[in-house]
Amino acid sequence: ENPRLWQLKAEALLRQGEFLDAEKLAMKSYDLGSQIGEWCMRNWLLIAETRDALGDASTSEAARRRADGCPTRPLPRY
Repeated sequence: ENPRLWQLKAEALLRQGEFLDAEKLAMKSYDLGSQIGEWCMRNWLLIAETRDALGDASTSEAARRRADGCPTRPLPRY
């Protein structure tokens, strides 16, 4: 399965106001993906937006922290 396609679908659902479905697909994308870089950040930022829309500020902030923690550079190899 392609995690990028799930994220793009999640973004479309977010625009349509389908917050819970959007969040579920963003989590699926995260679980299937590499969990680093741009797509990791997009997953968590979308989850933060859904939580904001649902009035859940604490979970939104936690998701934003997760987005900030997504490595954007290759991890060192030894």
